[in-house]
Amino acid sequence: MELDRVEFFALERLFGQAGAEPYCLAGARHSFEVLERSKTAVGFYSIIKYPRGLEQIQPLQELSLPFEHHLLPSGGHFVCWVEGDSTLCLEAVARQQPWPADFTPAGL
Repeated sequence: MELDRVEFFALERLFGQAGAEPYCLAGARHSFEVLERSKTAVGFYSIIKYPRGLEQIQPLQELSLPFEHHLLPSGGHFVCWVEGDSTLCLEAVARQQPWPADFTPAGL
C-alpha cells in the first residue's frame, strides 16, 4: 500500500524536525510501502518499509511531534521509530478522546 496523506504529512514533519531535507521525502514518497496499517480507538499505527538511500532515517531512534487539530481540542502527537533495517513504525495518538474518522492534514 502507498502512504496515505496523513502518514506522509506526519513523516514529512517528523523527519523535517530531525534535519532531513524536505525534497528527499517528497521525491521518495512513492518508494515507501505501508506493510500494515491499523486503526486504534485513539489513532492509528503503520508499519512502513522505507527506501534505501534515505540515510537520515536509519540512525534515528525515536521522533515525537505534538500537534493541534480543529477536530482534536486536546491535540495529539505523532511518534515514529525505526523497527528494523528498512522498516519503521509510525503512530498517531489523540489526547483524551477518540480519533476522528474524517481527520486530514488540512486541519493541522
